[in-house]
Amino acid sequence: MKPLALYGGSPRAEPDLLSPAGEGNVAPEGTDTVPEFGRETYREVQPPSRRGLPADLPDRLVTLDRVGETLAAAHRAHHDVVLLLIGIDDYSTGSGRLRRSDADALGLQLEDRLLGAAVGAGSVARVSAHSYAVMVAGVAATSAARRCANRVLNVLSRPFYLGNAAVHVSAAIGASTFPRDATRPDELLRRAEQALSAARRAGPNAFRSVQTRTRNGTDAQTLLRAGLRSAIARNELELHYQAKFDLADGRITGAEALLRWRHPELGLVEPARFIPLAEADGCIVPIGEWVLRAACEQVRRWRDRGLEMQVGVNVSARQFREPDLAQRILDILHAHRVDPAWIELELTESAVMDDADGVVAALERLKASGVRLAIDDFGTGYASLSYLTRLPVHVVKIDQSFVRGLANRSDNGAIVLAIVRLARNLGMDVIAEGVETGRDLAALRAWGCDRAQGYFFGKPVRAEEFATRFGI
Repeated sequence: MKPLALYGGSPRAEPDLLSPAGEGNVAPEGTDTVPEFGRETYREVQPPSRRGLPADLPDRLVTLDRVGETLAAAHRAHHDVVLLLIGIDDYSTGSGRLRRSDADALGLQLEDRLLGAAVGAGSVARVSAHSYAVMVAGVAATSAARRCANRVLNVLSRPFYLGNAAVHVSAAIGASTFPRDATRPDELLRRAEQALSAARRAGPNAFRSVQTRTRNGTDAQTLLRAGLRSAIARNELELHYQAKFDLADGRITGAEALLRWRHPELGLVEPARFIPLAEADGCIVPIGEWVLRAACEQVRRWRDRGLEMQVGVNVSARQFREPDLAQRILDILHAHRVDPAWIELELTESAVMDDADGVVAALERLKASGVRLAIDDFGTGYASLSYLTRLPVHVVKIDQSFVRGLANRSDNGAIVLAIVRLARNLGMDVIAEGVETGRDLAALRAWGCDRAQGYFFGKPVRAEEFATRFGI
């Protein structure tokens, strides 16, 4: 077999990327960075207290100033910025209206949840008494912002407790993107407010982004919906690959296959924009099968050249609702003469929780057939650490929100170390996603993490560029 590329024993120069967002971005020392808006920064501003809400967060004027700084840094780095505007619409209790003291306490709990949901994705600020903004910047800001929005809606959907009383909050989120939707801070915020209004019309806990239009006036969302089912037939889908490295010896051990859609009018579309649509109308099933077939074809080509490459393929929660999923996967592997051990199927915690017994049964059959199994984005869904003991998986992938800035965050470090130790005790390998700096890589290696991937090693690229970059 041919030797695979190494990343080397010493960290390479860190990529010239912006602040935390997307699939991994960090600015090296000496460059402009987007300000971090942690709790200490909030308290430096100290805006006047507002009825029923904490006074820790910057208000609208300060927020606009911070947005301006973020946009300026993004412009220099040629990156996008997504502004998520979170509107707190209503709350309900069993006894009616809250007292002012209870409203203050509720506001503090709400703020803490927002800060937690935005960790590793962006910075939080208050726009008004009932709305907050999260700014997500980077080369993959769109997908990072969508994941952050999902986390926000998830944490706000759970009840808040004031003593023994449960309080339920409803919210909606609108999103606008720099420079696509606007280039000035006030205009970007105004477009986000328009998207928030659309989300509120859609109902509680909805998310909407600004509807961009093409030259003929058709909005992008309509184009995506119309083209999804025919994207495979028109050969518009493609896979990009991101390398996974062994932290013990620096070898490439495999790659993750990541779906992209090269739309004839919209250009290269990130999966965060079309996968939710595909899941909603069911065409995620044929798209998922296409991804697996394409990945198998590439694995077969690499193996025929003597390259021992194992490829990770994402499987959606919707695919696991198919009763014969395990058999269909095995049939595809057999048709492409791919050993099951060459494929590592990645599924999220939410995919398991939707139908735990059915999913576990499918996983057990796949594992018995030799397919490698991984839990993706671990720590961001519904499962607890102890839930890992029920899952017949080989690998735990730590979500990038815990890995990014790991060397500087003791709280994230404690979470990562706990996941690594538990996975070790269960005989599972651990992969860290979103590695961006040499310091984070060193911490992961010291804590016993097995493998890693992220922008520190390189962004996802097509198979041809992947082979050229790593000399394989």
